[in-house]
Amino acid sequence: MDIRLGQGTRRTHEIIRRDIPFLREDAPLAPFVEALGARVRSGAFIEEVIQGHSLSRATASSNARSGHTSIPSSVRRRRSPK
Repeated sequence: MDIRLGQGTRRTHEIIRRDIPFLREDAPLAPFVEALGARVRSGAFIEEVIQGHSLSRATASSNARSGHTSIPSSVRRRRSPK
């Protein structure tokens, strides 16, 4: 199947795959999720994604601080509290 990703999605996928390999067999995902979560919370992940992209750093930083996300609210509500 030929899937064509948009510029931002392609960049995001490349960044994730650099640190998280494609798993051909079952394996614990927690270490990968925790590492990526730490990068997202620190702001480092969004900085990498927007490098060379039209989204400004100020907008991305503001969105990250305000909790703005592209995840639909119906999905966010399903998450269990920590």
